[in-house]
Amino acid sequence: MLWRENGQRQYELFTDEHNATQFRGLVEAGGNQWPYGWVKGEGFPGDGSLPVHGTVTTLRDWAEDAVSLRSRASARTKADYRRDLERHVYPYLGALPVDGGITARHVAEWLDALEVSGLAPKKIAHIHGLVSSIRSDGMAHRPPVCDHNPFASRLRASPDVRVEEMVFLTPAEFELIHRTCRLSTSCWHCCCSRLVCGTGKLPRYASPTSRWTGAGAR
Repeated sequence: MLWRENGQRQYELFTDEHNATQFRGLVEAGGNQWPYGWVKGEGFPGDGSLPVHGTVTTLRDWAEDAVSLRSRASARTKADYRRDLERHVYPYLGALPVDGGITARHVAEWLDALEVSGLAPKKIAHIHGLVSSIRSDGMAHRPPVCDHNPFASRLRASPDVRVEEMVFLTPAEFELIHRTCRLSTSCWHCCCSRLVCGTGKLPRYASPTSRWTGAGAR
């Protein structure tokens, strides 16, 4: 359950809807305040009538594991992932159960909050992609940590963020252009300009004196 107390996000986790509904009634009756005497994660001391989450795996729990399991990522990259998660994900979604605890509404509200915070659209897209990939890792994990990805296809299109497919010349295409233009520097530059206009990217080996080696074409 999530609510705001004095403008600050608060949460408590339960294993069933009935107990969560009872707890919500206590919170609302107290003016959106924690019930007097309630111990977070435990309930009323010695009561046991409102059992909380126990050993539920949260999004934060799994995200930390998922980042650690990315063997191809460098230590610097993992540190960057954890920094972004700590700043922009955990305060909103980190305490929610990774399996079934995050809905499309949670994701939409989280994205709205990131926009309001002033983050650039490109940065929001990067963070969204990171969290979505972490959820996908959870689905592929054995045994699975979660059964669906509520982050998939939830990012709104923005005119400031363009996703382009990388376009590269084949060895034969490059060799043909290079062979045709290498005798004229001005011709080579003209060809480069045309390629940039067509693909939005400079071709590999964009030098009038370069030679095709067959390496790094893709």
